[in-house]
Amino acid sequence: MAFSPMNRYWIPHLDIHKKVITQELQYYLGPDATVRPYTREGEDGFLISTPGPCLTDEQIDDICLKSKEMWEKQAAARSQLNPERPLKRPLHQPVLISNGSGEGSKRRGKDRRIRVVHHVWRLGLVRWQRRSKKKDSPKNAILGLRSQLEMLQKREKHLMAQMEEQDALARKNVNTNKTAAKAALRRKKGHEHSLEQTISQIGTLEQQINAIESANINRETLAAMQRAGEAMSDIHGKLTPEKVDETMDKLRVQNELSEEIVAAITSAHIGETIDEEDLNDELEAMMQEQLDKKMLESGTVPVSDAIHRMPAVGNQEIQTKPQAIAEDDDEAELRKLQAEMAM
Repeated sequence: MAFSPMNRYWIPHLDIHKKVITQELQYYLGPDATVRPYTREGEDGFLISTPGPCLTDEQIDDICLKSKEMWEKQAAARSQLNPERPLKRPLHQPVLISNGSGEGSKRRGKDRRIRVVHHVWRLGLVRWQRRSKKKDSPKNAILGLRSQLEMLQKREKHLMAQMEEQDALARKNVNTNKTAAKAALRRKKGHEHSLEQTISQIGTLEQQINAIESANINRETLAAMQRAGEAMSDIHGKLTPEKVDETMDKLRVQNELSEEIVAAITSAHIGETIDEEDLNDELEAMMQEQLDKKMLESGTVPVSDAIHRMPAVGNQEIQTKPQAIAEDDDEAELRKLQAEMAM
């Protein structure tokens, strides 16, 4: 087999267990990747040889967490005394030691990377299938219990039929063959005992199915409530009642300012202020002028003018002759008005 140049990377050993990185390296980088302890510039670490790129930060985080679990299993008492240290980045930033080169190895390196990608994809598919099975475990358990429940219900019907058959056989032979009748009753008692056990098992399975269904519904309800809570939190964000009150106060201030501006604009008069009384007097004068003009054109005197021209009534005795003259004038005026209307 031809030699293929490898890329070598160094990472510090802090928070990384040798056994863990040895087990997980080929899962992340493919079957050709290797790792061994290596000291670089006086600092201990691990030397990783791989035909492709090195571990990502997420992969190193996973290795560190698994290393922590390994140390906790190996030394539980010591892990309780030592405080937990947070993972540091870029503490485990890979450092390139050497880079493979050569035209002949490029194609082999590409093929090797393809195999690594396929290997990682296959492992990822296996993990996804495991997570899917774990997610569907309540559903599978309910289906299994229901299948078993159907089988027990069929057994219950079969036992009841057997009991009826043995009871009929015992009644048939009760007078003619007592031995056969006793044997039939004995078999009937055995079927009754099996039926009681089957009924008890059916009740247990039904309770278990109801319990699993209730637990699954509670889990789904809780998950939906959590998603709803996260959605409400995202919607509200940093919104608080104090900020709402502050915003409403600002809106009220702006509305009041707008009303004041509109009032100032509408109440402002351009030019001199006109007196309403002068306008009313002028309007009355114009109306009187138009009325007088119409009276002059028609030759009649308005009733209101005639009333104003009549002499005031005094305390002295009223003479009858002037009253007759006034009546004649009225009659003459009336005839004149009738003649104008006839025209």
